[in-house]
Amino acid sequence: MAASLYWKHFGLNSAPFPVTPSDDAFYSGGTRKATVDATLHVLRNERGIVKVVGEPGTGKTTLCRQITRELRDHHTVVYTCDPSLGGDQTWYALADALRLEVDRTDPAGAAARVRARVSQLHDAGTPVLLLVDEAHALAGETLEQMRLLAQRDTDGEVMRLVLLGPDELDHNLALPTMDALRTRIAHSVRLKRLKLSDIGEYLEFRMRAAGWRRDPVFNANAVRAIARLSAGLPRRINMIADKALLSAAMDRRHEVGARDVASAADEIKLERRKGATSVWRVAAFAFAGGAVAAGVAAAIALQLQRTDPAGAAPAASTAPAAPSAVVGAPSAAPSVPPSAAPTDATAPAAARAPD
Repeated sequence: MAASLYWKHFGLNSAPFPVTPSDDAFYSGGTRKATVDATLHVLRNERGIVKVVGEPGTGKTTLCRQITRELRDHHTVVYTCDPSLGGDQTWYALADALRLEVDRTDPAGAAARVRARVSQLHDAGTPVLLLVDEAHALAGETLEQMRLLAQRDTDGEVMRLVLLGPDELDHNLALPTMDALRTRIAHSVRLKRLKLSDIGEYLEFRMRAAGWRRDPVFNANAVRAIARLSAGLPRRINMIADKALLSAAMDRRHEVGARDVASAADEIKLERRKGATSVWRVAAFAFAGGAVAAGVAAAIALQLQRTDPAGAAPAASTAPAAPSAVVGAPSAAPSVPPSAAPTDATAPAAARAPD
């Protein structure tokens, strides 16, 4: 990992800009804190389904982890991120997450055991909170199974349900076949991109969370360049910042400038057209000419528009496949049997659900 190469240079104790979500710190700047507070309020005090929509890279999985940290003392948190989940596999995956031994040739029996366990946990004061990431990719039948699981005929809701996905989730929920689920949505959240005014604060927050104790590392020109290149997406900010730190460390500097950001952009292939003037050279020229503040950001943005109309966003899924269903935070994924989705081999074992 590139981050480990500059840890010593900057005196860090962890990776400040991991590409995959981390549990060490949650950035609550911009609209993030209001979004989390509103979501937690609904989950603690109201009934119904919570829906979270955001572009890939805006931090939906990170939000899941923060919700888990806040509610795990009083809820049995189950996280699932498996677009292929459906049919009988839904019950087997949930049974695995709830530590239930079930007969995998008897889906009806597995469903009955899962329902009984969900009701038992609710009555014991630790209700199940089911976080469904990539919910837009699930079949309507699977989502309906989850909705029905959350309800009990005698006294209403016994499980909380949070659906997360991109804008396609809204489109799917608008279909006539999804009326029953849509009318159960009590709160809708939209995760937004970070603004320019947030990005410098975010970069400093992540550096200090990793152990940096001196003046801000990223100068104003670097922040502007990162804002242009990342379009405000936290995942992309992390990718660029990580490589820019490495560039500065290799030059034995403790300040990251626009030149380092442009070098990072070249390394992660943000400019793609063969033979085009590199982003690094555009930034270096602007730097030498004393026009960094406006020139670098504008030149990088123009170059990106010419070379990659889509903004050269990295692939929507840069992290290893998540397990189909796990108890605890998304990063704390225990292994699940082959019938469920593959596990994340880098994740530590999760705490068991209450017996």
